[in-house]
Amino acid sequence: MSSSTVGMKMLSNYEFEKYAAKLGLSGHKLTLIESIRDRVPDNAIDVRQRDNSIVYMTSKKMRGRQFRTRSRSLHASAMKWHESNSKVLEYYTNVHTFDLVNCDENGRVRNRQSHTIQALVLEGEPIFEDWREESDLVEREKRDAERSIKMTRYYRDGSGRWHDRLLEEKCAELGLTYRLCTSRDIPRIFLENMRMLDDFLDERNPLLSSDTEARLREMVAREPVRYTEALDRDGLGADALLSAIASGVVYVDLSRVAVRDFENLMLFRDEGMSSAYRCMVESQLPQEPLPLPGLGSLKLGMIVRFDDQEWEIIHERLDDQPEVLFRTREGHQLVKPRNEALQLVLAQADQQARREILDWEKRRSLANLSSTALKRAAAKYAAIRDGTWTFSKATLSRARCEIKKANSITEAILALAPRDADKGSRAPRLPPAVEALAKDWITKEYNTPNAPSAQQVFNKYIIECAEQGLCPMSYVTFLCRVKEHRSIHDRHGKRVAYSDSDIPLVLDIREPVHGLFPHEVIYIDHTQPNLMTAGPHGEDWEKVWISVAVDAHVPTPRALYVSYDAPSAWSALMVLRDYVRRWRRLPRVVVVDGGKEFRTHAFQLFCKIFGIDIRYRGPGRPRGGAPVERMFGVTEQEFFTGLEGSSIQLKEARMTTKSTSPNQYRKWTFPALCRALDHYLFQVRPLDVHPRLGIPPREFEDARLQQTGRRDHISIEFDENLLILTCPTPPRPQHCVYPHRGIWENGRYYWHSSFSKLTRKNLDVRIEPWLAQIIYVYTGSRWDVATARDVEPLRGRTRYELNQAIREKERFARLQATRERRKPERAKRLVESREPLNFDETIAAKQRVMSDYYHSLGLSVAKHEAKPLLEDRGSLTLQSRHRSLDAPQEILISESEADVRPAQQSSFEPFENVRHIGDIDEETGML
Repeated sequence: MSSSTVGMKMLSNYEFEKYAAKLGLSGHKLTLIESIRDRVPDNAIDVRQRDNSIVYMTSKKMRGRQFRTRSRSLHASAMKWHESNSKVLEYYTNVHTFDLVNCDENGRVRNRQSHTIQALVLEGEPIFEDWREESDLVEREKRDAERSIKMTRYYRDGSGRWHDRLLEEKCAELGLTYRLCTSRDIPRIFLENMRMLDDFLDERNPLLSSDTEARLREMVAREPVRYTEALDRDGLGADALLSAIASGVVYVDLSRVAVRDFENLMLFRDEGMSSAYRCMVESQLPQEPLPLPGLGSLKLGMIVRFDDQEWEIIHERLDDQPEVLFRTREGHQLVKPRNEALQLVLAQADQQARREILDWEKRRSLANLSSTALKRAAAKYAAIRDGTWTFSKATLSRARCEIKKANSITEAILALAPRDADKGSRAPRLPPAVEALAKDWITKEYNTPNAPSAQQVFNKYIIECAEQGLCPMSYVTFLCRVKEHRSIHDRHGKRVAYSDSDIPLVLDIREPVHGLFPHEVIYIDHTQPNLMTAGPHGEDWEKVWISVAVDAHVPTPRALYVSYDAPSAWSALMVLRDYVRRWRRLPRVVVVDGGKEFRTHAFQLFCKIFGIDIRYRGPGRPRGGAPVERMFGVTEQEFFTGLEGSSIQLKEARMTTKSTSPNQYRKWTFPALCRALDHYLFQVRPLDVHPRLGIPPREFEDARLQQTGRRDHISIEFDENLLILTCPTPPRPQHCVYPHRGIWENGRYYWHSSFSKLTRKNLDVRIEPWLAQIIYVYTGSRWDVATARDVEPLRGRTRYELNQAIREKERFARLQATRERRKPERAKRLVESREPLNFDETIAAKQRVMSDYYHSLGLSVAKHEAKPLLEDRGSLTLQSRHRSLDAPQEILISESEADVRPAQQSSFEPFENVRHIGDIDEETGML
């Protein structure tokens, strides 16, 4: 598996035709594949946000296509594997939907559902592909085994591969192969290495000089060299070494060795030397590790043969859901329930090893004994050893027998320990009907949003037991069942359940969520600190909003934007603009919450252009943004609470008096606050010792850059192109050019001289937030500046000012319209306009002739019941209609025109000081 497999691109139309001809694709199969290739990707078919973390991934192999998937799921890793796999020519997500009918073994329909195939993969042949966690399939298999009538949809063959019977049959009807993949098919070590080396596979990475290549080849010619030692030789930096690994100048088995483990990373001359070195290392017998408290009988490092591969046990979890994690030498991983893993190990172990495992399962361990039990066992042992008679003769006699059977002191202590936990009857004392009734009442009554007390539910439970003739359990026992069956989610909601729940343990080695090197993963979020600001003359300007980008790998801020405006797409783009200004680069992954400012077209387009993956955190789950949330908390505590005008005491507003109000002490102006906050975040914080690192973040970052490389070749210029790309787009990204007038945007026309040749064309438009009188328009070869036709009212105004003025004007118009509706003159006009005699007589005559003709052909009304109504339509004569066409109608029209024309001719200046709406004349409706 080589790192050079990443440079592939998707097939052109000519290459796809050759591919289809080689495989003999034709008919419906070829039409289906071509429609999938030509279709605009709709990635939201079966990927819903809910509580999941969603990521938009930009594919280089698929020429910049974006795929939407769950970021921490198996599907995301599968897409990255297809991106790096040289055998995969193309891949598409959410490609086809089947309507499935699931039947049991008797042929009875159990359920119907719609299923969307997760991927179409073009390899040696087109394959429909789905990915599922191994533990989910095992759980489905277990539930099906417990049923008396089997469903038999998912099953395993002799080699342990999983199959989906329904989808294989559906795909076979289309002539396509279906493949169900699990976590064992993901080489996570290789994917992690590709993530580390991706920047050095970029086209912008400069080639190594011939002298550097010669020195590297000479360095590893005779023996392997450790990566950390190579960094100190001949001035070679991390960028040169990682580039050499990516280009194959020095060899590293990327499928088995993690590049990020720099302390143990070895550089080889070629694959042969790497294999020989691995054999020498593996030939040394490893020392058996000591048993740790709480571990089971399956020892770490044990090798098991499964699915024609050797799997190594690397972790075992013993809790309410015991599981075992296996891994191959190539980095593939597999999770199995402990019972199934134990049976697999016992089936392949020899007789002695099997006996040891079974004995281990039966015996107790010191870790499971209480302190009291250990003291009593030690006292018995001391009594036998010293000859004291603190116990009875029978007890000492039994103790001597146990000590004689033991092979060590540990086994003797375990044998002498009391077995109080095993005493007593384990049979249930309450009838099953009483237990079932208690569980039913707890589930249906106690676990509800109205949250009744346990006493209230117990009273209803007693009444139900009396009606059924059962003897109820006691209230104390009922409280124990409440603790056993209660649901915080159903009782208090998902937010409380999320806050009180433990952080879930995923027995799987996922990719590092906070990145492998600096500037890889950043978190962006907004907050409104507790600080009242002042204007230039001491005015109360209330609070500001701050937007911060925090590096997840190095716990330090990277970009800052402060504004009085509420968070918007402009805030998110300004953070990225400031990021490039400070560091001349952009991150690879941006983690954001579900705010609408991060789902705008401008933000997503910017990330797509620069190949940035957007990871959307699950809603209502603040742990997903721990780095930035922690930064906000520390900044609030260390910085804002010590400033004049801090409004932290307003959290208890009723206890605050006028003399202690923060408005009385506001002192910080906007420029002063921005400079002070910038100094704190980028000068003070990076020099403080971080509690997790033990050193300042700046020192940690320098050390990591020396190991992972500075990657200066992927730098981004802070120029006009970047400034335009970080400008937001209007609600419609494209606007039409109207002849002689220009582009209509936000209630005004904008014009540029180039528009005269682009009439009726749709052009891309971007807004300049700082100048309301201009917009940027892409005219085909460049971005031109279009100016508003009425520049004077907008001169020097920002887009935010314009939007607020337009909203105020619309609010004033709505209020004036509401007052107008209450006037009696409008009611009179409304009643007169509803009179049917005011309709146009000419139109009525034309409709009468058409109706008679089509009625004679039987083409008029559809329902038979409506025909009598059509025959009675002649009761209204032309003479009766003329009663409405007299002078009062002319007066009505003139009055209507008189009311409308002044409103059309009046102009509203949005930037004048608007007075209070309450100062309106009731008769005129004007200010």
